[in-house]
Amino acid sequence: MLYGLTATLLAAGLIESAAGAEVDATSTAQDADLLDMIRVLQERVTQAELENQRLAARVAELEQTTVDASAPAQAAEAPPEDAPASGIETDPVDVLATSGYDGPAFIGAAGNGYFIRSEDGDYRLTAGGYLQTRYVYNHVADDGSGNSADDSGFTIPRARLWFGGKAFGDWGYFVRGDFRGIASQAVGETDPAFTTVGGRFQLDSYFLSYGTLFDTFSFKIGQFPSNLHREQFTEPHAKATQDNSPMATVFDTAVFQGIEFNWNPGRWRNTWVVSNGQRAVSRSFNDPRNAEIALSQHTEFFLAGDPIPAWMQLYSFTGRPGDEFVAKLGGSLHWEKGRESAPGVSFDILQAGAELSMEGDGWYTFARGDYWQTTWRSQGNPVDDWGFGLQGGFYPVRKHEVYGRIDGVFPDKEREDNGRFRTLTLGWTYYPIDGPGFENIKFGIETSYFFDPVAGSLVSPSNSLGLLASPEGDQFAISAEVGLLW
Repeated sequence: MLYGLTATLLAAGLIESAAGAEVDATSTAQDADLLDMIRVLQERVTQAELENQRLAARVAELEQTTVDASAPAQAAEAPPEDAPASGIETDPVDVLATSGYDGPAFIGAAGNGYFIRSEDGDYRLTAGGYLQTRYVYNHVADDGSGNSADDSGFTIPRARLWFGGKAFGDWGYFVRGDFRGIASQAVGETDPAFTTVGGRFQLDSYFLSYGTLFDTFSFKIGQFPSNLHREQFTEPHAKATQDNSPMATVFDTAVFQGIEFNWNPGRWRNTWVVSNGQRAVSRSFNDPRNAEIALSQHTEFFLAGDPIPAWMQLYSFTGRPGDEFVAKLGGSLHWEKGRESAPGVSFDILQAGAELSMEGDGWYTFARGDYWQTTWRSQGNPVDDWGFGLQGGFYPVRKHEVYGRIDGVFPDKEREDNGRFRTLTLGWTYYPIDGPGFENIKFGIETSYFFDPVAGSLVSPSNSLGLLASPEGDQFAISAEVGLLW
């Protein structure tokens, strides 16, 4: 462009000089060569002007293209304030605060998670999963034939997928399911509804929510995990142990179909639920196994630690090195009326539980007690069952956690199956990641000793626990596990 402009100016000067010469030449008719030179210069000036016009048009076109191309790049360089630069979720608090889901299944369930969101952050989809693979060895003193037996092999207790996020405003959603080759105790293994064969995909949670865990008021409606029992409610990747205790499989309420209200004023956290009753998994409104009415309440009070950081820390059953001391008390009540176990056979349930959770610098402990009263309408006399559990762990060195757990189930003597069931569990867990996201992958070895026979107790055989049917006690299981969260 500058070259064309320079040529134009030079040509203009030559034309001006030549023009004066043309007057002289015309008047004298003596310099024909000069006239020819003028004509040539005029043609070149015209060509240069046309070229300058074409160059100016091309420059304008390129400048407009550059502006259009730079707009998305500039938007990408300035994402919403809560968006990680890598596009991968790295802050579990952000998952809770923006997903609209208000349970641990999703902090962890969330893990680091992958997400898609609108530019302004109002709409969001986060997805993740969890996989547990174990090798289990089991020994029973009596396999039913009067002889001892040994079994071993690989099992996959959970192959779990989930997604959730924000629909709009403060409204969120969550959907989770498992590929189940065996019944999963995490959602109520003792319920026949969970007896599945093969790798069928089964949903255990799907609900809409309003607000988050950190709002004073929030609620959800649909099918959602029960938070009445902390051990059952906490996702497996957030536990030092490989699975829930046998006591938790008996007394947990698994999932509810209904509506849940949450009110969180400061150190208190309160939950109220109206539902179809315990373990009402994917049931229609007229299913006879539903209760006529079911009401639940759960309250937590934080004894030590700021409530929000303390809740985040107590989300897991492990006290990381460097953690602050936090503690909370929890209590729950559940009542349901008119649930049927068979046509014409109905019963009422009253359940209560209390728990204490504490964590500190490289250690944790958890204690739980449960009471469950069942009143059969055909009999009138209630039966009262009790359960107790205590567990704890510590880090002897960084990345390595050792733990122990003892629990027991003590049925009413008026029951037909009134045998007590006690378990001792010891284990070791290795976390390759030392820092945020430590729960994303872990390796562990665990052994459980079952003092009492499964037969005649309220505890059911469980592949997840390595527990097999046996008329005698003195059964034990050893398992090695790899867990992966994404």
